[in-house]
Amino acid sequence: MKASMVALLILSLQQVSSFPGGSIEGHLVRLGTSDPVGGARVVLAKVGGELSDYRFVTSDQSGAFALRNLAAGSYRVYTERFGYLQPKYRGSGGEFTGMPVALADGQKLSNIVITMTPSGVIAGRVRDPEQKPLRNVWIRAMKAEYYQGRRSLELVEFAQTNDLGDYRIFELPPGLYFVSAELNRPRIQGENYIAPNPVLQINGSARDYQFQSNTPGEAAIAGGSVSAAAFDKNVFFRTYFPNTINSDDAAPVELRAGATLTGVDFSISPKPTVHVRGKVISAASAQRLPTVWLDSPQLSVYASVRDMGAFDFPAVPAGKYDLWSSQGTSPATSLAGTIQIEVADRDIENVTLALRPGFTIQGRMTIDGRRPSSSDPKFGVQVLGRTGPRCCSVVAVQSDGTFTVNTYLTPNEYRFRIFQGNDYAYVKSAHYGSEDALDASFRVDGTSGPRFEINVSLRTGTLDVLVADEKQVPVTGVSVVAVPEPTHRKRFEYYPTAITNNTGRAHFDRIEPGDYQLFASREIETTAWQDPDFMRLYEYRGQEFRIQEGEKKDVTLKLTPGRD
Repeated sequence: MKASMVALLILSLQQVSSFPGGSIEGHLVRLGTSDPVGGARVVLAKVGGELSDYRFVTSDQSGAFALRNLAAGSYRVYTERFGYLQPKYRGSGGEFTGMPVALADGQKLSNIVITMTPSGVIAGRVRDPEQKPLRNVWIRAMKAEYYQGRRSLELVEFAQTNDLGDYRIFELPPGLYFVSAELNRPRIQGENYIAPNPVLQINGSARDYQFQSNTPGEAAIAGGSVSAAAFDKNVFFRTYFPNTINSDDAAPVELRAGATLTGVDFSISPKPTVHVRGKVISAASAQRLPTVWLDSPQLSVYASVRDMGAFDFPAVPAGKYDLWSSQGTSPATSLAGTIQIEVADRDIENVTLALRPGFTIQGRMTIDGRRPSSSDPKFGVQVLGRTGPRCCSVVAVQSDGTFTVNTYLTPNEYRFRIFQGNDYAYVKSAHYGSEDALDASFRVDGTSGPRFEINVSLRTGTLDVLVADEKQVPVTGVSVVAVPEPTHRKRFEYYPTAITNNTGRAHFDRIEPGDYQLFASREIETTAWQDPDFMRLYEYRGQEFRIQEGEKKDVTLKLTPGRD
C-alpha cells in the first residue's frame, strides 16, 4: 500500500516537472545608458489574480533577472530600488506602473529591457529680508499644465524648511519644475479664514488642498480659532522662484535624471495689502449674488455679496486684476459682468460691477464651402473668454449649419474651438464679421454683433512616427507632439500628441495640413509646448515636416535633446 502511494507521488512529481512552464527574463538598465541596475526588486503579479499571489526576485549585479515556471496568462512586472523611480507605462487608459506582459503556454520571453529612471532632488534655503532663516515654510515642486494656452501649476511633491531654513524635495522625476515658497501662517482671504494644516506626509500622498483649512469668517470668530497674525495688513503670499508673487513671472528649473539641483533659494517678505470695496448691480435692479471674483496670476479670491450688493476684499496686494461675477445658467436668465482694476498702495472704494444680460453670437458653419448634409459629422462650437466667467458651454451646430452662442457673453476678447465625434476635421477659415478669428482672438462688444462664419474641412492628414535613440533602437513610452508653425500656435487644439507603443511608433489620425515641428520627450509634459516662453528654449531642437490635405506620412524622429 505504501509502495503504491510512493509510486503515485513520484509519477505526480514527474508530471509537474514536465509541465511546459513559461519564463520571463530580462535586464534592468539606467535611463539613457546600458549601465545595469543591480539589487532591484522585480515583482510579477498576474492580472486577475490575488494581490497575495505574486512572485519576486532580485536583479543581480549585471541587472539580470529571471522568473520561471510560469503558467500562461497576462502579467504585470513591477520594479523597485531605492534612488530610482518606479517605471511608468502609458496605455489607452492613461499612465500606470507595471510593465504588461502576455505569456503563452511554455513561452520563453527573454531580453526584456526595463529602463530605471534615477530620481532627482531639488534643494535650497529660505531667508527673510534680513537673511535670517525661516522655518516651517512650505516648498512646492510643481509642473505646468496648459489648457487653451492658460497655465496652471500642479503639485508634484513638497517639503518644509527646517530650523536652518533649508529644504530638500526628493524622489522627483526628471523634468521642468516651478518651485514656490509659502510661509505657514494664517490669513484672511475674502470672507474666509485660511489656516495652515499640519501635513504629516512629506514626499508622500499629500496634495495641495491639504495644506490649509478654509472656514467662513463668522464661524471662525465664533469658534475662537482666529489667530491675531491673520489681521496683519502685511501678508506673506506664495512666492515663486525666482522671488515673485506673480505665477506668470515664475521661471522653471530643469532637473536632470538622478541630479541634485541646489541653490533654488528664496528671500520672502510680507507684502502690504489694501481693501477693495464696492457693490454689484444688475441691469434690472439691485440684486444679491453669491460671489464676486478677483482674479490675477498672483491671486484668485472671491467675496460674498451682502446687503445692497456690497462686497469687500480685505487683503489685496498691488497688481492688475479682473473683477467679475455671473449668475444664471439659461440664456433667458444669465447675467454677467467683468471690469479691470489696478491696485496700488491705497484702499479702493466704491467699485461698481454692473451685470447685464449676455450677448448673442449667431453663426454658420460650412464644410469645404458647402452647407452640411445629413451624412456629415455632427459638430459643436465653444467660445472661450480671455477673462471673467468661463464662457461658454459647447453649443450644437444645427443641420443647416447655423449655431447660437448666448451664455455669459460680455464685452471681452474671445477665442473659439470646434468639436466633432469620431470623424476628423480642421478649421480652414473663421471670421467674426470682418475680423479674422482663425489665429487670433476676436472682440465682442454688443448685442448686435456680426455673424460668425466657420469653414471646416474633413481632409486631415495621417502621420506615423518612429522614435529611435542615437543607436537607432526604437524608444517606447515617450510623448510625441507636433507643434504648429508660429502663426498657428494660438490654436491650442492643434497640438496633436501621441505616445510611442512597444515598437517605438506613434500614430496620429488627425493632422491639420501645414508646417510643424516634431518633438519626442520622456520628461516634458505634452501641454508645455503651448507656452511661448517654453518654446523659445526648444525652438530649434524639433524636426520640421509638412503635411498636405489627405496626405499619409511616415517620419523617423530622434529623442529631443534637453537644454544646454
